[in-house]
Amino acid sequence: TTITGGIIANREKLSWMTKEGRMEADYVGSITQSATMKIGIDEKGEEVYVPLKSVVPMVNPNDIHIGGWDISKMNLADGMKRAS
Repeated sequence: TTITGGIIANREKLSWMTKEGRMEADYVGSITQSATMKIGIDEKGEEVYVPLKSVVPMVNPNDIHIGGWDISKMNLADGMKRAS
């Protein structure tokens, strides 16, 4: 349910208020969406990094259609509400 909730929150551009201010869903922390990898060194001797998602073929998480069940036999929506 955590992955499902994260994908839906990002796809729907959800935001919420906390005591620190407004928070918006993002993929920071997702290795496939925010990680980079070193691909070499440029002509100046500087290391060159690119987003992992541009090197490894993968679907954008926002394009995934999700279905399933929760271990407690609840539907996914109820399971995510319970998990908070």
